[in-house]
Amino acid sequence: MDSAAQELGLGSLTDSDRIVLIILWDVADKNASQATLSFELFSELTKKQEIVVSRSQFFKSLKKLEEVGLITRIDGPRSGTYRLKAE
Repeated sequence: MDSAAQELGLGSLTDSDRIVLIILWDVADKNASQATLSFELFSELTKKQEIVVSRSQFFKSLKKLEEVGLITRIDGPRSGTYRLKAE
């Protein structure tokens, strides 16, 4: 499992980063590989699963996912819309 995570570029991600990525995939338009996710929607979706990620950690995780190339922000720097890496 760890080698698969490394191959996918997930080795440096924290649990919070992975949770944010999973939720992005859950809300994504699979045809366009795009997702729009606000902290409010994220909180609502994770609350059902009793997962707690703070607002600041949510945004840190999005930044980290961008830095490692798993997502790309589209529609400007303050947009909550992301293109997910489809590979």
